[in-house]
Amino acid sequence: MKILAFDLGRSTGWAILDGDELRTGSHTAEGALADELFIDWHTWAKLLVNDTGPEAIAYEDIQFNRGKSYIPGMTALLYVLAGECGLTCFGVNSQELKAFARLSSAWDPEIKWAGSKLDMRLALTSRWPSAGSDFFSEDEVDAAWVALWAEDTLVEEPRELAGGEDE
Repeated sequence: MKILAFDLGRSTGWAILDGDELRTGSHTAEGALADELFIDWHTWAKLLVNDTGPEAIAYEDIQFNRGKSYIPGMTALLYVLAGECGLTCFGVNSQELKAFARLSSAWDPEIKWAGSKLDMRLALTSRWPSAGSDFFSEDEVDAAWVALWAEDTLVEEPRELAGGEDE
């Protein structure tokens, strides 16, 4: 299943997971006012959905906090976009995402899991070594793990992450 995942924010990380292929990137929304920011973000996200052709959309559902008051608006726009494209859209809370990443990475003895972004990045580069350790920004790390979580949640036979090979 081809999944497009987002780590929402002014700088939004995205990841598209299609079988063994993982691509990531980020976009910084432009605009001093909320309406400008939302228009820029929605236009970009719509192009990304059209370009990647996902079968589902997932995002990290963070709780509202000061300084990120635009997140609920981006979340709403994501649901509107998914509806326009006939796609399922769902979120995973941050605590569940970190727990999933920790459990999925426990097999790698090189990772002394402390729950940090570095641990999450190391686990990703262990799985996709061609990406290199500098490839994933913090936003991309979260988006990639959202995609892996979504795949594990949506697919009847989840990917076996432990050995680096699918069964």
